[in-house]
Amino acid sequence: MTIELKVKSKTLAQESRYIRKEEVKRRNYIRYCKRTKSNKGSVVSAMERHQLYIHRVGVVRPEARATHLARAFIKGQAYGDVEQPKQPLQMKQMQRIAGMATLYSEFTVSANTVADWAGVELKVA
Repeated sequence: MTIELKVKSKTLAQESRYIRKEEVKRRNYIRYCKRTKSNKGSVVSAMERHQLYIHRVGVVRPEARATHLARAFIKGQAYGDVEQPKQPLQMKQMQRIAGMATLYSEFTVSANTVADWAGVELKVA
């Protein structure tokens, strides 16, 4: 496994922390505006906070999960040891994991290989 994937994992974790910190700042400002009955900027802060939340949950979190699973795949760890799946992996997620595994390892990985590793049956439409 390359060190780049480990660095990417740590960078995504730190990005999530920074975004959360900015969300808290916006939330506190909104509370301050409500407390002082000043609506100046509270709507803008609410929209900014929501956009930060959407980015953290919709972009950073899935990428961090895929990175974590790609690291485990490359290390040869069993999927069940790495994650207790609440939801099965989707095809898009398996393709992302396969892409990272191919990029950061010496071998080529397909989504089918990741599906076999995760114990997921691919449904052909």
